Amino acid sequence: MRFRLTYLSVLRRIVRGILTIVLALLFSAALMRFSPGWNAEETDLDPRLSSSSIRDLRAERAERRGLSRFYGSFVSQVASGNFGESELFKRPVRELIAERAPTTLRSVAIGLLAAWSLSICTASITSRDRKALLTVTAASVSGALLSCPSALLAIVSLILEFPPAVAIASVVFPRVYPHAHEQLQLQRRAPHVSMARWRGIGGGRLFRWQILPGSFPALAALAGASVPIAFGASIPIEALADSSGLGQLAWRAALGRDMPLLVTLTLMLTTISVTATLVADLAAPGVAERAV
Repeated sequence: MRFRLTYLSVLRRIVRGILTIVLALLFSAALMRFSPGWNAEETDLDPRLSSSSIRDLRAERAERRGLSRFYGSFVSQVASGNFGESELFKRPVRELIAERAPTTLRSVAIGLLAAWSLSICTASITSRDRKALLTVTAASVSGALLSCPSALLAIVSLILEFPPAVAIASVVFPRVYPHAHEQLQLQRRAPHVSMARWRGIGGGRLFRWQILPGSFPALAALAGASVPIAFGASIPIEALADSSGLGQLAWRAALGRDMPLLVTLTLMLTTISVTATLVADLAAPGVAERAV
């Protein structure tokens, strides 16, 4: 069986990713635009202002924050490498993201690495069908973590004084481990693995050269899907842990209805998620062809 990607299929996936980013921008700004209290400000409660002054201020804000006008100016700014100024922080959006991106990227990278390492190590043991107690324990822990919201895991990590990366790993692990366990168990029953075992190959050599390579395509696709999960979990986790990252910044931008900042963060996080998924989709067939 051969796995090949034509130029047309690659182009189709790239176009689909770009459309996903554009739709994410449209929906994020539209949802905020039509949310309750979107056009409300603290000045509306100022007793020193007359009703006519408040109406004029609201009309000015509505005109400035209109979707068509906003997208026109936003696209022109992005084309020139400028993402505008935050209405909440009164600072350039690019500076705010540059300051906070390393914190989030470090937490997400450590969380993903820890979750995947623990998932592969645990699945490599439980997929042998020899450790019934460990299999039941791992499945129970995974199910318990899967039923816990990200905010609850963030609170527990905060109480135990764990870094946000631990909470992110706790969110990713239950979504990776069951699939990794299933794939490794499936590969152990494959004919070529049985033949290699019959020829006397066993232990770590069999796992490294026969079982794990055959699971790479499915695990690569799962790796691409785990990236947006980790970034999505970082928003409530960093907000509750008071971590100075992009998650906390996105939370504050949503509460403050800061459209330039929120739309730029949506663009950035969506681009990262789409890119990770696209790379996994393009890499999986090549890995599968080498493993066959």
